[in-house]
Amino acid sequence: AIDEYLRHYNVAPKPFSWTKSAQDILTKVHRARIILDKTRTA
Repeated sequence: AIDEYLRHYNVAPKPFSWTKSAQDILTKVHRARIILDKTRTA
């Protein structure tokens, strides 16, 4: 199934474009880690 998807996708591939800045992504990851750390110790 994966091979078939890749064959179809690679016929006309498009480059990936980030929609958020690296800082936006890292900020969100940081917030998520804080929440996850709290749930592990509870």
